[in-house]
Amino acid sequence: MKQYAKRFVVTAILLVFFNLSLLPQIPGKIGVVNAIDKCNKIAVDKGSILTDNDACIDPCQPNTASSAPQSTPTTQPDSDTDTTNEPEATTNIDLSSNSAQELATQMLASDNVSYWKNSSGIDTKDVVQALADGNKAYTTASNAPNKEADININILKFILEVAQEHPIMVNALTDKSHTSANSNHYKGQAVDLDNNGNNSPPTSVLDPIAEKYGGVRNNETDHWHYD
Repeated sequence: MKQYAKRFVVTAILLVFFNLSLLPQIPGKIGVVNAIDKCNKIAVDKGSILTDNDACIDPCQPNTASSAPQSTPTTQPDSDTDTTNEPEATTNIDLSSNSAQELATQMLASDNVSYWKNSSGIDTKDVVQALADGNKAYTTASNAPNKEADININILKFILEVAQEHPIMVNALTDKSHTSANSNHYKGQAVDLDNNGNNSPPTSVLDPIAEKYGGVRNNETDHWHYD
């Protein structure tokens, strides 16, 4: 009876040892895990180790979260930013009008037309405003024989045609003082333009356009004078 008991014990020990030797061993890992606790505790999964810091993945799937490609966010341009560098649309100019009031109104609306105001506060823009209001052009000089004049509409058309593509500064129409009491300015038949290249185009641009409207530049050089 004792012999059978000893054999049973020996056999049981051998069976336990044999079964343990058949279990898979993972080099460098501690112990054998029979189940995976998702995203919570250390687990062994086909050679990959999941820890509390790993992304939660399905059991029996290798941890590939760290190798997944990262998408690069696309920066969208601000809807208020102008990225085309295109110039702002300018006011349409109608040269077909023969109304001094309408032409003067267009001059005031154009961003390309500017006006000179002298040290005495006399501003050519005020004369253009008077025309736009339906009045005649007025004079401001003490040597002017008249207080008002009918402006030559071709002068206004000349200015507007230049303004379609270039900046232009008007120094004087009927306003400001001029050498002679017989000046064409006081008659509404002349215009002075600033000759600074930043404010008005060169005479190579101005002269041909003035000629279209019967205008001629004189020999003054501190500004451009057209009759």
